[in-house]
Amino acid sequence: MDDTKKILIVEDEVLVSMYLEMQFKKGNFNILASVTNGEDAVKIALKEKPEVILMDIRLAGSIDGIQAAEKIRAGYNPRIIFMTGYQSIDFKVRMAQLTNFSILEKPLKINELFKIISAE
Repeated sequence: MDDTKKILIVEDEVLVSMYLEMQFKKGNFNILASVTNGEDAVKIALKEKPEVILMDIRLAGSIDGIQAAEKIRAGYNPRIIFMTGYQSIDFKVRMAQLTNFSILEKPLKINELFKIISAE
């Protein structure tokens, strides 16, 4: 694959983040950065404008992935792929306010993730 879209990884589990970075680099994807909290995600996204953001819902820091997505969407409208092991009603209700997103359950299937990003 040869995808020139800039991708921001937002994941607070270091091993998961490292795995994603390694897999994306093998697939020749353009990883802009990898961060562990919502605050850094918002800051980098609004400055660098990645086309795709892989966003965990539960994050380190004072805001979760959904709140970070809302703040990012106030500035521009990237494709956001939420990654989660949690399927609570609260998350689903909060996410219903967003557009242009996908949800993938953990553990992630890399080929499925590649297909979603490449189909953009």
